[in-house]
Amino acid sequence: MAPLSPDDAGDAGGSHHDVQVSLDVGPREEPDYLTVPVYATVTNLGPDTAENVRVTLELPAYLSGRVSNGDVSCGPPGSTIECVLPGLAAAETAVVEVELTLPPSPLEPFPIRASAWGDGVELVPGNNQTALRTSGGRLRLSSGGCSIAAGQGASLGLLGLLLLLLRSWRTPPRQRRARNSRMASTARR
Repeated sequence: MAPLSPDDAGDAGGSHHDVQVSLDVGPREEPDYLTVPVYATVTNLGPDTAENVRVTLELPAYLSGRVSNGDVSCGPPGSTIECVLPGLAAAETAVVEVELTLPPSPLEPFPIRASAWGDGVELVPGNNQTALRTSGGRLRLSSGGCSIAAGQGASLGLLGLLLLLLRSWRTPPRQRRARNSRMASTARR
């Protein structure tokens, strides 16, 4: 489907733009595996500047996320994160980086949703929303081509628990105490 021109949008006032959002996930830090960076990439495909672009990330209520790049104005951490980009010029891209905190207990499949909307006329509204969905301990993009691993260490079966115990047994006590305190402090956030 070809983007609409401003003439095709009628006489509606305001800017004419096409804001697009996508989700991606970065590498996790070992050994805790309890935090995962999630990136919402927002691009304005033009032709005008998109003003007051509202970016929303929705997580299940039992998960928590916080924005970790300081150049974006966002609300408080939690299961719904709302950010505002004051202006996004045509062909400009902005990234909202969220640090997702996973619980230490096994996870059921869950979605992460992102949407982005600017003031004015949205020429192609079909690319303003996307979602990641977990399946078998992995996050997969439900409407696109991205897949990421987030379940390793988060979903422990009997074999995983046995391997964790073996690893703890072979880890020197000082390192084990440091790792356990990091995991406990992450779980409290």
